[in-house]
Amino acid sequence: MRNNKYVKVLQLGMQNEMEYRANYWLQMAGFMLPIMTQIFLWLAVFGSSGQARVVDYSLPEMLVYVVMAGVTGKLIATGFEYEIATDIKEGGLAKFMVQPVHYSAYRFCRFIGGKVIQSAVVLLAAAILLLCLSLEGQISFELSYILLYILALPGALVLNFVVYYALSGIAFWMTESAGLFLYGVACHLCS
Repeated sequence: MRNNKYVKVLQLGMQNEMEYRANYWLQMAGFMLPIMTQIFLWLAVFGSSGQARVVDYSLPEMLVYVVMAGVTGKLIATGFEYEIATDIKEGGLAKFMVQPVHYSAYRFCRFIGGKVIQSAVVLLAAAILLLCLSLEGQISFELSYILLYILALPGALVLNFVVYYALSGIAFWMTESAGLFLYGVACHLCS
């Protein structure tokens, strides 16, 4: 198992994620900033409305939603689609034809390797944030919901990988597919 080529690729993904530590920690801070902004926004909305429910959500439900939506978005985000498009456009895909490495498995292991480090930090930050909100009396937890979330997360990660991997193949027919990915991200942010 130690000499398995895909385990090495997984380790490569982990190393690549932590290669630029300052950039990594700035990304993590950038991930927390919108969540904190939304928390303060919803605290102000509920505080000024004087109602227990706004748009059919209570304050604790909205806070949990804001935190978990941000966490889930960060955990399942891909980012490799530009690398695949570049491999196709510049011929980097050809080196995998002569090596005993399957390109899909290589990409998946490298993706998961990067997500291992990122997931640990993001889940720790989310746990601390939710714990602080819980100690303040804002939210409460149900163990069954936490377990269901943990069970659904790997499926969401694999599904997102497969969708973006398939979309990356559009680079075979388009000269510049990066615009398509940007358009997809913009549509995702608008919804």
